[in-house]
Amino acid sequence: MVGVLRAGTRQGTPCAGQRRAALGVVLAADAYLRPGELLSLRANHVVSAQPQAGGDYRFTSLVLRPEEELLPTKTRGFNDSILLDSVTRPYIGPLVERLARQVHFDARRLFPGSAVAFNAMFKSAAADVGPGAWELTPYALRHA
Repeated sequence: MVGVLRAGTRQGTPCAGQRRAALGVVLAADAYLRPGELLSLRANHVVSAQPQAGGDYRFTSLVLRPEEELLPTKTRGFNDSILLDSVTRPYIGPLVERLARQVHFDARRLFPGSAVAFNAMFKSAAADVGPGAWELTPYALRHA
């Protein structure tokens, strides 16, 4: 997966859309995101790391369902914060921050596309694992 995230765009390597989708899959698994939470993430939901502040501020974080958007979580909450503090995948925070900068920190979605398209891409990638691939769905990432 890391190879996909770092690959170029030359023939035979993943295109930018595939790299973004790969980052979405890793982010969803790492942050226990529901597919709808992942697909609704916007650039302004990303809070940049502040290493000089120490503590948890040294990690990138996400704010799910900011109250000003008036769209509660599945449990009817707002402003859920998630630290991207994975020890085994420290590259996720910086990649998410870079993606947010690329969409200009506005309200554009980080992972554009429909849930149907994301599900199809995910199932296609799961099928590439080999014959008898598991019945993987994007929601399974939340419980990975």
